[in-house]
Amino acid sequence: MKTSVKKTAVIVGCSQMGARLAMSLSDKGYKVVIMDKDYHAFERIDRHFLGTEFLGDGQDLAALRSLGVDNIKLFVAATGNDADNLTLSRKAEKLYHLGRVYARLSGNQSREQLKRCSADHASAI
Repeated sequence: MKTSVKKTAVIVGCSQMGARLAMSLSDKGYKVVIMDKDYHAFERIDRHFLGTEFLGDGQDLAALRSLGVDNIKLFVAATGNDADNLTLSRKAEKLYHLGRVYARLSGNQSREQLKRCSADHASAI
């Protein structure tokens, strides 16, 4: 019998956008890991969330590696800081060699910087 492997999404930053995205991806069948360095940020997650909440700093490569997840198909940097999101998207691309890396950005200057890195998409908030 063949077992299906769930696609994994990693979201760093349990902002309102990060929390909504985590719920949406979970509903679509992704295995979701959402990471934030503030324990209280996870209060934004619906109590029916089936994914994993991971307390840690996404800037810490060891913390990202310790997630221990395989088959990552999607990485989203969704913190409230554009510079952090750009850095995270670059680290994730190098660490996981992903095809789909997204960064939440709020400023036009950050979008210009994003064009110089390999992230796929910038989302204006």
